[in-house]
Amino acid sequence: MLYLFGSGAPNRLTVGFSFATASPALDRCSRDEQENAVRTAFSGFGGEAPRLLEAMSEADDFYFSEELRPYVTRNQAAGRHADLTGS
Repeated sequence: MLYLFGSGAPNRLTVGFSFATASPALDRCSRDEQENAVRTAFSGFGGEAPRLLEAMSEADDFYFSEELRPYVTRNQAAGRHADLTGS
């Protein structure tokens, strides 16, 4: 998933790329390796994705982190629920 949202500062856009991986070791890799993993996961995406991926290398506040998502069954999803993320 690709997330775009304003940060409250003019001329600034916060971008989030979210993708699944079976390797928790990616969190301990270098920034270059993490950027390459993001580019690989989002290769072939159209729209603004290529431009945003290119700008990723220029970001002075690059942040890469694991996100934990609970498994939700169809019955559990029928009501209200909240996603919890690790920090």
